[in-house]
Amino acid sequence: MRCYQVICKATDKNEYAAYYKLIREKIKEKLKSNYRYGYTKDDINVSFILNFDGSLVNLYVNRDSSSKNRELVELTALSVKQASPFPPFPKAMPRSPVSFSVKVSFRNGYTEDI
Repeated sequence: MRCYQVICKATDKNEYAAYYKLIREKIKEKLKSNYRYGYTKDDINVSFILNFDGSLVNLYVNRDSSSKNRELVELTALSVKQASPFPPFPKAMPRSPVSFSVKVSFRNGYTEDI
């Protein structure tokens, strides 16, 4: 995760890691409910900004390092949007917006990694 090094200077690494895991799981739940099987091997890389209250500020799909499969790109973006709002940041995290990055890997009909 790209912003990890910046955040770790200002916060407890364990709290940040636990929060990151929580938002990944929430996105994964939405992906599973939205995903229609049959896609091939593809990766989608998304970055998004959250306010300290867990609300989604912005979402960006990195098209240079992601699949060109428009359906998977839209599915991934939709799943992140539907997963929000996320829980508020733990107390040790900053009260300003924070950027997160997630890689979603679709493999042989299911999401393998997020």
